[in-house]
Amino acid sequence: MFDIKFTAKQLERESNKAKKREEEHKIKLRNAIKNGEMERAKICAENALREKQQQLSLLKLASRMEAVASRVEQALVVGKVSKVR
Repeated sequence: MFDIKFTAKQLERESNKAKKREEEHKIKLRNAIKNGEMERAKICAENALREKQQQLSLLKLASRMEAVASRVEQALVVGKVSKVR
C-alpha cells in the first residue's frame, strides 16, 4: 500500500520536472526565433512538445496509481468490517 502511494507521488514529482523542462524549451524556442535560428527553433519546439506529452502521461499514470491505492484501501476496510461481523 505504501509503495503504491509512494510511486504515485514520485510520478507527480517527475511530471512537475517535465513541466519545468518544457518551460525551459519554450524559452529557448523564443530566443531562437528572436535570433532568426529557425532550425534551432524547430528542435526546441519538438522538445517542448515531447516534454508536454511526457508530463501528461506521467500525470495520468500517477492518477491511476492513486485510484488503485484507493481501491485497495477500500477492499481492506471492507475485509476488516466483514471479519468483525
